[in-house]
Amino acid sequence: MAGIYIHIPFCRQACHYCDFHFSTNLRQVDQLVLAIGKELEMRKDYLKNQAVETVYFGGGTPSLLSERQLHFLMEKVRKLFPSDWKEVTLEANPDDLSEENLSMWKELGVDRLSLGIQSFQEEVLQFYNRAHTAIEAWRLLRKAEMPDSKSFRLI
Repeated sequence: MAGIYIHIPFCRQACHYCDFHFSTNLRQVDQLVLAIGKELEMRKDYLKNQAVETVYFGGGTPSLLSERQLHFLMEKVRKLFPSDWKEVTLEANPDDLSEENLSMWKELGVDRLSLGIQSFQEEVLQFYNRAHTAIEAWRLLRKAEMPDSKSFRLI
């Protein structure tokens, strides 16, 4: 099974536990998205026509991407690689789960969210320097489980 992982190394704030390369300066996001598009073009023959079954947007915080940026990357993958997508995953922080974003992600083909909830203990979240609270995380999970949710699988 072929899959493509796209790393988005931008975050709104630095979490104290993270040792990935990332930047909290969001001014370069557009340029990075274009560079990833060029990288995809350069590697279009890498999978030797295997159908891409999974696309995973990891990070950093790929839920920071705008609709235009995410659409651009997904269309690049569709155009350059034979696609039989069984799953499109987006890593998201709880504070990015607005109704608008959920609808937009679903319309673009995202069907699985990897939520960045590292703890439900407030003191741990503060120690980690997370942007959300434990109460906010619980509310978002309950909302995602409701029958009228956008039908994402959560991990």
